[in-house]
Amino acid sequence: MSVLRLQPLVRLTLSRLGERGEAWRVALPRTLAGLEHRLGVTVERGLPGGSTAHLVVARGARGACVLKIPLPDVDLTAEAALLEAADGRGYVRLLGRDAPTGSLVLEEAGEALERTPGDPTDRLRLLVDVLPLAWRPAPTPEPHGPVGSRATERAGRVRELDQRLGGVLPAPVRDAALAAAARLEHPPAVVWAHGDPHPSNLLRALDGRGWVFVDPDGVVAEPASDAGVLLRGGSEALLAAGADAAALQAARVARVAARLDLDPARVADWALLERVATGLHVLDLGAARLAGPMLDSAALLVGAAPPAPFGDAGPAGVEPQG
Repeated sequence: MSVLRLQPLVRLTLSRLGERGEAWRVALPRTLAGLEHRLGVTVERGLPGGSTAHLVVARGARGACVLKIPLPDVDLTAEAALLEAADGRGYVRLLGRDAPTGSLVLEEAGEALERTPGDPTDRLRLLVDVLPLAWRPAPTPEPHGPVGSRATERAGRVRELDQRLGGVLPAPVRDAALAAAARLEHPPAVVWAHGDPHPSNLLRALDGRGWVFVDPDGVVAEPASDAGVLLRGGSEALLAAGADAAALQAARVARVAARLDLDPARVADWALLERVATGLHVLDLGAARLAGPMLDSAALLVGAAPPAPFGDAGPAGVEPQG
């Protein structure tokens, strides 16, 4: 059945969980049957994308919806809270939740921006246009820790993953990413941010209201952190630019910062930190063909020798969550 076909990054995540991951996989048919019974829907097909949840399209009396079924240890509470607060503004609508599984029932949407034809510059412009619609006022009291914790978390991820992977980062790249994180510890303002607004997480709404985001982390962070995610892409163009890579990235940062009325220095720091942290995360998942250009371009941007070649191990495809 196509609804049971797991995406490559989901399979990788489950394999790392050992017996718990295998138990989740074996139980998936029963999980889907339980969702069908409790929600009054019929599961029709699986969906591509994701690394922390299994996505399927289901249909009931009110039409089609998407069921997002979390993998073990994945909590979708923050995502659900943000989607509920947004109520369709900049995001897909949250239609319901399934308490026994922690799954979300979401509005069905169309093709992702990543999978639609278009120039990379036009895609970036579209992401920048939609992003402010997705920012919500930060909730009170703040539920996700100190406002500087996003930069702290990213710095911790860089240190941990670099060590786990055997010190793959050239020292100048690691030091530049950690220095950027230190400068980002005290944000000037915060919003309820998406946290991971890359092109695979922007889909066209089916009701004509335009483009909407999916899969938010639901974190309280400065807007520049989301802008940094937008600018961690474009690795191939930076590598092709060679000695002009830093100038190309600076121009991209300036355009995005001006459009969003943000400090370009903070946007640039977030872009570098996200490029390094995400590259390590993807490499740790085993997707070396995705990680290599991100980490090689980071080395180019800071004027360091690139890491050793990563080879072709792991799945290729669109950018995963993380």
